[in-house]
Amino acid sequence: MIFHYAHNALIEEPADAQVDVLGISVLLIQTVQHNLPFDQFLEFRDHFVADSTMTTLRFSSLDFTGLFGVTIDGISIRSFTIGDVNGDSVVNLLDVAQFVDRLSTGIFQAEADINQDGAVNLLDVDPFIALLNG
Repeated sequence: MIFHYAHNALIEEPADAQVDVLGISVLLIQTVQHNLPFDQFLEFRDHFVADSTMTTLRFSSLDFTGLFGVTIDGISIRSFTIGDVNGDSVVNLLDVAQFVDRLSTGIFQAEADINQDGAVNLLDVDPFIALLNG
């Protein structure tokens, strides 16, 4: 999930908000703060794995004065298949080369994070092999 955020132009105070992604369980909870000039947007990036067919994205202001808050723009949520590292919608031997590339370079790609611990590393190798063996 990616979005850009800033605070409104009413006053030059930092603004805080909580981002929640909810399915059957809590999938993501993050707090964002904006303390730059109001017209300078920051980018938020994080990932989650949906645990049901219905997922809720909720933004809650943590600033309770009513004078300022966070402005959200351009929300993008992308679905993917774990193990489909080459993006062809199939998990097969064609994914191996890109999986090895992600392991060796340290570049994060959610499809290569097989155990969903937030990192692509050697702990993903055995689960990736299990996916390939189906």
